Amino acid sequence: MKKTKISLSKPDSSMITFLTFSSILPLLLLKDMYFSQKNLLQQNVADYFTEEYMLIKSFTIGINSGFTNIFKIHHPICYKCVCRSRWITALHTAMMVKSFASERVAILIPSYLYIFSICLIHMQLSNTFLKNSFLSVLSTIVFLFAGGLEFFGLLIHDYPPETDFVHHRRNYETEWLHPILEYLVPYRPSQLATGLFLTLISILTQVGNKPHRKRDLILCGIVSGLILPAQYQVFAASVLFTTIYLFYLPISKDDNDGKKNNIFDIVFYFVPLGIISIIPLLQFFPRSSNFRLLSQDKVSTPLIKRGIFFSPFVYWIENLGVFAVITLTLGLFVIGKKLQQLYYPSLVVFFLLNFFKLQPVARQNIFVFIPCWLSIASIVFMSTLSWISQKPKSEESKGIALAWCTFFFVAAIMSSLIGLQMCRNNVFEISLEERDAADWITQHTSTKDVFISDIQKPYTPVPYLSGRRIFASRVDILEQFDKTVDWKNVEFSKLLSNLSDKSIAKKVKYALFGRSTNLNENSGWKLEYHNSRYKIYSRIMD
Repeated sequence: MKKTKISLSKPDSSMITFLTFSSILPLLLLKDMYFSQKNLLQQNVADYFTEEYMLIKSFTIGINSGFTNIFKIHHPICYKCVCRSRWITALHTAMMVKSFASERVAILIPSYLYIFSICLIHMQLSNTFLKNSFLSVLSTIVFLFAGGLEFFGLLIHDYPPETDFVHHRRNYETEWLHPILEYLVPYRPSQLATGLFLTLISILTQVGNKPHRKRDLILCGIVSGLILPAQYQVFAASVLFTTIYLFYLPISKDDNDGKKNNIFDIVFYFVPLGIISIIPLLQFFPRSSNFRLLSQDKVSTPLIKRGIFFSPFVYWIENLGVFAVITLTLGLFVIGKKLQQLYYPSLVVFFLLNFFKLQPVARQNIFVFIPCWLSIASIVFMSTLSWISQKPKSEESKGIALAWCTFFFVAAIMSSLIGLQMCRNNVFEISLEERDAADWITQHTSTKDVFISDIQKPYTPVPYLSGRRIFASRVDILEQFDKTVDWKNVEFSKLLSNLSDKSIAKKVKYALFGRSTNLNENSGWKLEYHNSRYKIYSRIMD
């Protein structure tokens, strides 16, 4: 009997480079970010990690624990609020915690894998257009660390230790976020959504291959649908991006029926998209607490209020510096046609999101800008620098051009890198009193109980550490989580001003107050727990 030989092809040098870089970088980025000690988070990460941690707690010990109804995932930030999106990573982490993983491991391991996949897919995508593994690695570095020109200020100023050089400047805050400390690491749904979007555009670049065209489009629909539970903003942008891309994708010259094929392309994309996204879309039924999905508002509005002229231009130069200048001017014309096919649809998304927002806070358009525009613009950036360096004919001129390109590359990423290094050791501690109060709530109250509280700051026992629902939250907190003011806020104000009135907000069973608040049973509240910082009262309804 003849033996069959199995031959395995060796990975090429570029793949080895990409795998090595993708394995090491997430370790460096995530070091000491999530609970390096039991109660410690990196300070910048802690500011934006609140929703993720609150939802993790809600799935493990709070309102969403036990048999979770995927048609109605409760948001602890207010009574009768539901999660429309950004819940899938928290659910996954909660499942790991329930499977006896530590909280830190359950957060860290998936995040490592998400960022690993982002790096690997982006480098492979970059290599498709740049045809150079070194430039592809640089493209991914620009994608992850693009920032403004604030680092030049180090030459003339001293900076406080909390400065991240992107969002937190020396004397003010910008309307952009640090790409690592305030976007990629704290917003774990963005890690998943970005990886899925990069997967989508990687498949789209192969759609022109006729024999596998339908299969690739079906895969695109599936991948787009999977983005919705992670981040609905990226989902909406991915659908718009794909639709534009398919309509403008060149058809081969032999095909005399190109228009019809483009229509069929849309069908092969939208059918699996609808099937996959149908259940998550049920979360988007209109509710009084939900912010509307699309509203007109410029991302540069805060600059306009400061009296700055040409605010859209200033906004991007301030936030992304030389990167924005190159990718939005010269880069439009010098890149190849295949890269143009990918970049121009992303520019449509980019320009639309300059004038509209998909959530209450316009600054959070960064959820779309980074994965849906900057991921492709970083390839355009490196392609343009490559074009500049190769344009001169004499060796001396090439050396000068290469020096300028090196300067542009360093200028594009230095602010973000310096900010990451300066802020890495700034920590936020969840106090022992907060943990103890949350433990008491977990042990002595039902997961469905509703609280009121006059202390509304990050990582309080309710709703952040116990996963229980708070009846209503402040307007600025609601807006961070895509919620808006409704009747509950009116009831909440009435109850705080008249705590003895049992006819107001009857669903409220407990109250979390500061140490200085004193209530007695005559006012309808019974002290159940106290420590040096908090008091917990139960409501007497009889």
